[in-house]
Amino acid sequence: MDVQRAHDDIRLSTVVMTHPRRRRLAELLVEAHPDLHIEIVSDPEPDGPPGSFRTARRAWSAIPPDATHHLVLQDDVELCANFASAVRTVIAARSGDAISLFTEWGSRTSHGLRIAALTGRAWAPVTDTYAPSQGLVLPADAARGAEHHLTRAEAEALPDDQALLGYLDDIDLRCYAVLPNLVEHHDTASLVGNTAMGPRPSVCYFPDGPARDEAEQLADGTATTVDDFVPYFSWTEATAYFCVRNGSDRSPRKRLPAAEVFRQRRIDPRAVAQACTDVVERGDGELREHINPILLHQLWLVAVGHGLRIAETNGGTLLPPSSRVAHRALGTLAPGALRRFLPPKHMDRLRQALTPFVWAGMRHGADLHPVTGPTRRQPTSVASTSPGRNADQTAAQPRPDPTSGRTALVVATDPRTAVGGVALRLRALEAALAGDSPPVTVVLACDQRRRCRHQCWVDATERTPHDGPYYLARRCGEYVRWLADHLARMDVTTVICSELDCYGIIPDLVDDGRFRVICDMHNVESALVQDLVAVGSGPHGRGQIAVDEISQLERAVVETAHQVWVPSANDRASLLRRYTVRHDLDVQVVPNAVAVGPAPEAAGSMCRVTFTGRLDYLPNRLAAEFLAHEVVPTLRRHGVDLPVVVAGANPDAELAQRLKDANVRLVANPVSTHDLIRDSVLVLPLQLGGGSRLKVLEAFALGAPVVSTRKGVEGLDVRAGEHFLDAESADDIARAVAAVAGNPDLRHRLVDTARRLVERRYSVEALTTHVAGLLADTERTATRGEAVNG
Repeated sequence: MDVQRAHDDIRLSTVVMTHPRRRRLAELLVEAHPDLHIEIVSDPEPDGPPGSFRTARRAWSAIPPDATHHLVLQDDVELCANFASAVRTVIAARSGDAISLFTEWGSRTSHGLRIAALTGRAWAPVTDTYAPSQGLVLPADAARGAEHHLTRAEAEALPDDQALLGYLDDIDLRCYAVLPNLVEHHDTASLVGNTAMGPRPSVCYFPDGPARDEAEQLADGTATTVDDFVPYFSWTEATAYFCVRNGSDRSPRKRLPAAEVFRQRRIDPRAVAQACTDVVERGDGELREHINPILLHQLWLVAVGHGLRIAETNGGTLLPPSSRVAHRALGTLAPGALRRFLPPKHMDRLRQALTPFVWAGMRHGADLHPVTGPTRRQPTSVASTSPGRNADQTAAQPRPDPTSGRTALVVATDPRTAVGGVALRLRALEAALAGDSPPVTVVLACDQRRRCRHQCWVDATERTPHDGPYYLARRCGEYVRWLADHLARMDVTTVICSELDCYGIIPDLVDDGRFRVICDMHNVESALVQDLVAVGSGPHGRGQIAVDEISQLERAVVETAHQVWVPSANDRASLLRRYTVRHDLDVQVVPNAVAVGPAPEAAGSMCRVTFTGRLDYLPNRLAAEFLAHEVVPTLRRHGVDLPVVVAGANPDAELAQRLKDANVRLVANPVSTHDLIRDSVLVLPLQLGGGSRLKVLEAFALGAPVVSTRKGVEGLDVRAGEHFLDAESADDIARAVAAVAGNPDLRHRLVDTARRLVERRYSVEALTTHVAGLLADTERTATRGEAVNG
């Protein structure tokens, strides 16, 4: 569909909210944009209590029957030149989403938009706790339903923009913001008490509207994918945070102090602070003279966070802002953050010093990313590092010497923000691969729950929905060519594809000829899914069809990959049984591993019985229900009165109620389970599953005794009675828990032998040595002249 036809298919209705005392503002807006046919909607009770709900309800309900989209404006805004055409461009790009045309310069979303601007994108998901409503577009059906929701929400005394975001969440409609903004906000005296927020202009607005290249990016509709982990400055607390979302795109966001996030990533906050001091002392003195050093430090942390996230998004590159959008967005970061802490007269004078300070912080953050540094190779433009852009213009490069190249870890799950066993394995691999030449980590980002906005992930000529599971999503040749060139530019010669969702690109990367390609299998997935089907479940409810699909993917791996890693000897045997493996395929056991800290103190009395694991994963859910309804009553009959705790991500309401009925404490979506595992006995009544058990290894490292079924420790080199207590039935489990709770000598012996085992076989240090040996063997094979393609 051409651009003009896409515009013609949009029937946009537009209203402006106002109050009788400010009606002239609304009239000026109508007069300035006659082509929009703007309707004025006024507060029906102008002498009533201050508030915007009354007007908002009328504004969203004022949509004609034939409209496809509805735009609500506030009366204190300015619209850019050629607004009617620009707004139709963005609607055509994301016609099924909510679209905010304004983002104030200090909001959380403004930081996501800055990262978008510096990575060659024009869209970012809204990450604020409200829907920015100075200029908000909704699809017609969503607009018509807003009035009813706002009527109900008014009783809760929430601002209407927060209520709007709640409504969008309820109807599963994502809200996105655009850059440049098409709407500017003027600081007219607020009728509802928002003046105390300080000046709230746009993160990036141009009165002349989007330039041609900017309009093309808006029309592309590709959004940045960093909304699960966004650095931002709280202008109410003068503190640097990360806005974090674990799990799915529907899971709630929380915030973590930036310094804590850096510590979690093994970045020394003291070194980051010293870098800030060095930059300030080298400056011209303006910053030291007029801005509190605590404010400067917090602003520096935000800038460092931006640089780190941009480098992670671009696979290790941070390019100077080359577009007017990037320059403007970068220049509003400090004023938006500090607007309530600096007088306007100082802010105007300090802008020239603050922007270089922020950029220095971003560069420092990029240098903290493992693949960046002063010697890193950078492409010449942001566009050349974006999938689907200029891929055909990148010349094919000769295959580098594998003994001097980098290793890339290609994943579908961001290991820094995800939870569960997948994330733990990926983090351990990242740590094990780190050394003199740290790995490049590339996250293949695709929104599996919504209509795909990344054309490179599907057919290059048609945007199609992901109707099936993510692992079957098509990877077009353009994307794989871009990825291969992107990796080669960073001197990558070995690519490790981890997770089922990455299997589909392995044959193409092998055919490219520049890389040794390793498939890291977390399980033999087809065998695991076969077990799930046997008990009446399967991915997406697809049963044997899913088994066949996954088998096809695994078969492609064993036919093409240069090496396959599996987490246990059991998985290796299963893989060799299921497939006819070519004689030159190297299948290696690369076990799961955990970080092992200082040895815990001698085991004291047990405080609780604990089970941990992702609770949206069927084997874990069944184990949790068995623990609650079978094991807990049996424990009580055996005189064990310890509290029972189940902890994990994504429990549903039904499971939560069942645990509550059984008097089992549920800890949903914990940041960490370590404190729950310590001083407990870990009970694993698992009957399904595959791979090797990270929850067992965590307990071993933390000094907690383990009571488990044989399935629960499957894949680990452990012996019953020496490293754990074997218990298959509820009665067996109760007896074993009673034994470790009442016998300190037994408990100490189990903890001690398990600790020695995890240090020797399943620690990150042990994995580092093992992986280094495997990669060295791979390099020696390549340098002996063996062809990369087998």
